[in-house]
Amino acid sequence: MANYIDKYQMKDKGLQLEKKEPEEAIKYYKELLTHEYFINDFWPYRRLVLMYKKTKELDKKTDIIKTFFKSGIYCNNHHFLWFRNKLRTLSEKEYITPEEIDSLEDYFKTHSIANKDKANTPLPIADRIRKQKGEIIVVSEEEYENKQKQYEYEVRCTELNRQKRYDEYIDLLNHMIDDLGYNRYSYFQKLCVAYRRFNDYDNELRVINKYLNGESTRTKVSDEWFEKRLQYVESIKHPKSKTEELKDEIKSLKKEKEDLLKRIEELENKKPEKEEPKKKNYPKASNFENKYVYEIHFNLDELNLAEPPIYEYDSTLNELENLKRKNILIQYGKLLTRNKQTSDAIRYYKYLCNNTYFANDWYPYRQLTIIYDKTKDYHTNLINIKKLFHSKTYLNRYQFVWFGEKIRRILEKVDVNEYKINEWFEYYESHGALNESKSNKFLADKFMKINDDTILVITDEYFNYRQERYALEEIGRVYERVGNYELAITHYKKIIDEKEFNFYKFYQRICYCLEKLNDYNRELEAIKLYYTNPPIQVSEVSDEWFEKRLKNVNKKLSTNYTVDDLKS
Repeated sequence: MANYIDKYQMKDKGLQLEKKEPEEAIKYYKELLTHEYFINDFWPYRRLVLMYKKTKELDKKTDIIKTFFKSGIYCNNHHFLWFRNKLRTLSEKEYITPEEIDSLEDYFKTHSIANKDKANTPLPIADRIRKQKGEIIVVSEEEYENKQKQYEYEVRCTELNRQKRYDEYIDLLNHMIDDLGYNRYSYFQKLCVAYRRFNDYDNELRVINKYLNGESTRTKVSDEWFEKRLQYVESIKHPKSKTEELKDEIKSLKKEKEDLLKRIEELENKKPEKEEPKKKNYPKASNFENKYVYEIHFNLDELNLAEPPIYEYDSTLNELENLKRKNILIQYGKLLTRNKQTSDAIRYYKYLCNNTYFANDWYPYRQLTIIYDKTKDYHTNLINIKKLFHSKTYLNRYQFVWFGEKIRRILEKVDVNEYKINEWFEYYESHGALNESKSNKFLADKFMKINDDTILVITDEYFNYRQERYALEEIGRVYERVGNYELAITHYKKIIDEKEFNFYKFYQRICYCLEKLNDYNRELEAIKLYYTNPPIQVSEVSDEWFEKRLKNVNKKLSTNYTVDDLKS
């Protein structure tokens, strides 16, 4: 006897496979296409479309949508538009012609719509079967269709905006808010952005006031967004005198300085101690008696690129054996990236995100971020970082700053509402930031390669020291990238003065910053600092670098200083 609970369990099985074994999920969904419970249900077709998007198999994505439109299966207008818009996007990439799309639409309207009465037979469609408060329920058709109607309008909005039919886009959003009573704050935001496109500040102000008067859902982040919007619109509609502008500019600069100093303090003291706040005293690199806990030998040639290693944590093995297996997983991924097998590397690191050896480990997410950065796939990169922030994985200060800076640089390339990004940070601060105790005991970054066949798994103390050094460097580089060279110089000098992390790279960064400022007199002082207050681990390489730098500064200043002059 057909049972909706059975159908829910089949649906859930597919969703779980998507996370762990994408290829198996695809096979499973293909089987569901002909299963009696899904014979009149569009759900497995939709999941296949999403899976082929993940695997970047656009030809198969096109074929499965074609198959759906010819299947005679009914779906409501929201999902019809969803499938059709996917085809239109594929048409832009020449996977299907506009004429083919028109033909498929006609077939759907002639055959599939007539089968509406079959849609919930022999069981309700999968979209209506959900788990709520631990109980599997079937949402009523009326409630489901009402919600679907709202989603349909959202899809229409997206399509109109993509096609640059802005007048229709604005009219539809106003209809959704004023006539239909839809009150998501994102609709109000979209309207504001649309009106700003035409400098229609009167209508933008009208929408802002509707939001502020409580006609929309609200969050702390959305409140801040609309308040900033209001300030800008009012400044345009009611411009101030030159005197008022000057006063405001002075006030703004003062506030900016205060905010910047506060942000610096937050970066340098990311997590306060529970009791008395104390500054961590890291031993110098040379003072570590034991830098590693395990030494692992392996042969890179033994890795078979045709078959990725499939290991999961095994409690029956001892610690070293489990670490050897984790090392193989790490080295296989590195081999893929070295061989420029980008698609394989992406699939592999997505697999590692759900692998038990990498539970509570940021490593696979960071590798994906690096790959997406190189391929300029900015939107997918943001999705990857969002998944990390929602995974409840703890990030130490270096990783937190590193991922935060990646987001900032991506936002320079793509148009994304920053309020959404702020929500990720808020979620992380409430979840992942509190999970330091759950952090993976043997993070992938503790595996340090020293030659072609030897890996050291370093101690917590040495790892934390290295990560703190990288964090300090990354913070300085952030200041440099936004053009605040003076702040970067102050930051690097503080590191040098405190003598815990004064590697010669920080001296170099000061020189680079001063070169950007064309301040060669101060750069000469920075080079002198290298010789009079030397860094940790001075080497021939660092000496050569500063000697060349001195020659360049002498040329710029028309001077003739020698290294001996600076030392004396």
